[in-house]
Amino acid sequence: MSMLRASTKRRLQNIARKGSLLLEEGMLIGVSIVILSIILSMVMGILGSVNATLNQAGKSVGDFLSTIAQKFEEIFRQITSFFQF
Repeated sequence: MSMLRASTKRRLQNIARKGSLLLEEGMLIGVSIVILSIILSMVMGILGSVNATLNQAGKSVGDFLSTIAQKFEEIFRQITSFFQF
């Protein structure tokens, strides 16, 4: 009878060890998924900021080039009006 108890006790300990290893691996996978989602959200935030900055820079360059074109048109009009008879 004591041999049966010892055998059953060993089996239960083995099951408990395997269960605790599976639990530990599951927890590690869960933590890694949470960390990965945090990192991805930070990267998306940075990329969103870069995109907004580039859009604003593109708008500023467009406005600058538009202003230059207007000034050249004004200069051209003044030169043509100067040479009209």
